[in-house]
Amino acid sequence: MLLNAKTPVYAYVPPGVKAASAGALIAMAADKIYMVPTAQIGASEPRHRTSRWLTTPRPT
Repeated sequence: MLLNAKTPVYAYVPPGVKAASAGALIAMAADKIYMVPTAQIGASEPRHRTSRWLTTPRPT
C-alpha cells in the first residue's frame, strides 16, 4: 500500500519517540523520514509465526 502510493508518503518520528519493530518498517517504506534530534529508530526483523529468531540474537 505505501510502496504503491501515487502521492509521496512521509514518516514523522516525533520528539522522545522510538520507531521500532513495525514502526521502523513503516518508516523505511516511506519516501522520506523526518525525525527530530531526540527521536530514535530501532531494529526490526521479520519473524516466523512461531516467533522464533530467524537470526542468532546478539548478547546485550
